[in-house]
Amino acid sequence: PTLAANITPASQAAPTFDPNPSITYGTYVPPAPTNTGMAPLVWSLGTGSTASTPAITPSGMLSYTSIGTVVVQACYGVTQDYLASPVSSSLGILVNPASLPVTGVIAINKIYDGTTSAALAGTPSIAPGLVNNDTTSTVVLAHSVASFATAKVGTNIAVTTAFTISGSAAGNYN
Repeated sequence: PTLAANITPASQAAPTFDPNPSITYGTYVPPAPTNTGMAPLVWSLGTGSTASTPAITPSGMLSYTSIGTVVVQACYGVTQDYLASPVSSSLGILVNPASLPVTGVIAINKIYDGTTSAALAGTPSIAPGLVNNDTTSTVVLAHSVASFATAKVGTNIAVTTAFTISGSAAGNYN
């Protein structure tokens, strides 16, 4: 005889994550859960963020728009075989400032004068290191101080620089 029975969708637990994840400003990849569901993760925005609200891209990635803590919610979605997670998991992600390299400058050789002061040549640029649609209008490079590591005569002496930045997005970089 042919019998009939039902197969109902299985339930899924809420996703769990490593505590206190930390990323760098400009990083878009959301953290992976430590437990795996059978359906894709569905992200939504949580409450309690100290950073600007992130955007969720069409591909499900998270775009962080400033440094600080971003709170997001995640649950497993629905598939033919699985029900959605009954509860979303809240996740606070610490978004750290991004490093901002300065390119386009070189240190100039000098004649011994007993000081460590150094001069730079070239046109400094930060544009290649900007992320999240930041521009040289929102992050402005300011004057630098340059110093030789020693005032003694020598070759290939390290020169340190101290550029400063300002602007509406400058706080997202170090």
